[in-house]
Amino acid sequence: MAASDRHGNGVQSLSRAFVVLGLVAAAEEPLGVSELGRRADLAKTTTARLVNSLVELGALEKASDATLRIGPTIGALVTGPSGSPELLRQLAAPQLNHLADAVGEHAALAVPDGGDVLYVAQVSSPSAVDTGDWTGIRYPPHVSAFGHVLMTDWSPKRVARYLAGGLTASTSDTIVDPAELKRRLDATDTEGVAWCVNESAEDVTGVASAVVDAEDKVVGAIGLFAPSYRFPGEVPVDDINRLVLDAAAEVSANLTAY
Repeated sequence: MAASDRHGNGVQSLSRAFVVLGLVAAAEEPLGVSELGRRADLAKTTTARLVNSLVELGALEKASDATLRIGPTIGALVTGPSGSPELLRQLAAPQLNHLADAVGEHAALAVPDGGDVLYVAQVSSPSAVDTGDWTGIRYPPHVSAFGHVLMTDWSPKRVARYLAGGLTASTSDTIVDPAELKRRLDATDTEGVAWCVNESAEDVTGVASAVVDAEDKVVGAIGLFAPSYRFPGEVPVDDINRLVLDAAAEVSANLTAY
C-alpha cells in the first residue's frame, strides 16, 4: 500500500473516531452500537470495530447494558480537572465530615456515571445500626435523592425520554408514575434540595443537593442518608436542608476556584 493510501485510511479512521465520540458525548440518552452506527452512517461491523478500539484506549466505556459513554481518557480532556471524581472527593471531604458530625448520620457524595448515579465517597455515622457503605454502588437516578438532584441538569428532552422508558421500582415506595416524578424533579430544581424516603432501599431516607462547576453544570450531589426510623429524627428538616445546601455551595465554590 502506498504511503498516501495509508495516510488517507488513517485520516478516515480518525475522522470516524471523532464522529463516534461526538455522537456519544452529545447523546441525551445512552447509545448502543447499532444506534450509534445508524447515526454515524457506518456499517455495524465498522462501528463495532471502531468502538472496540476506542474502548481499549479508554476513550469509550461500555456499561453493563452494552450502552456506551465517554471514557476516562476523553472525559478528562472534555471536562478538565473539575470533572474528576477524585478531585470532587478531595474537595468534598471536609463538608462530608461536617455533615456527618452535625447530624450524626452518613454523608455521601455521588456523581453521574452514564445514565446511573455512582456513589464515590462516604463518611459513615458512628451509630452501631447503619445502612452500610454505599461507595461504589450504582442506582438508577429516579430512586434516590442524589439521583433527583443530578436529573435537574438534564434537558427536558432527556427527562421526557427517561420517563417514557418506564420506571422500575426498587421498593414499594419508589416513584414509578412519570407525572409524579416530574413534579418531584421540578420541586427539587426550585428548592435546591431533594428528599427520598424508602425509595432506593427499604427503611432508608436520603437528602441531597447539587454540586456545580464554573459553568453551573451539575457534576455531583452531596447529602445525607440513614435508616428512616431515626432520620431526620430530632434535627429539624429546615436545619438539615440548610446544612446540605451550604455543604453543596461550599464544594461548588471550591471547585469553581480550583
